[in-house]
Amino acid sequence: MNRSFFQATVEIVLLYGCEAWTLTPTLEKSLNGCYIRMLRAALNIKWCQHVPNSELYDNLPRVGDQVAAKRWVLWDTAVDTLSYQLAR
Repeated sequence: MNRSFFQATVEIVLLYGCEAWTLTPTLEKSLNGCYIRMLRAALNIKWCQHVPNSELYDNLPRVGDQVAAKRWVLWDTAVDTLSYQLAR
């Protein structure tokens, strides 16, 4: 499985609805760990191969950054909707 297929399938399901999550540092660490384990499994990289996470991520954005970006999109949509309703 390659990275683009991983992003199109597994990542979408993992981060579904993340805009509404209360993401504490502990939960973010847990989510990052889960993401890395799933990425290692998808790329068929065993833990004993000692591949660093930076090499695994390659050009993929970090999970915490993705959640933050989705929150900004949700916030922007909410503000646009509210401003539209107030302008009526």
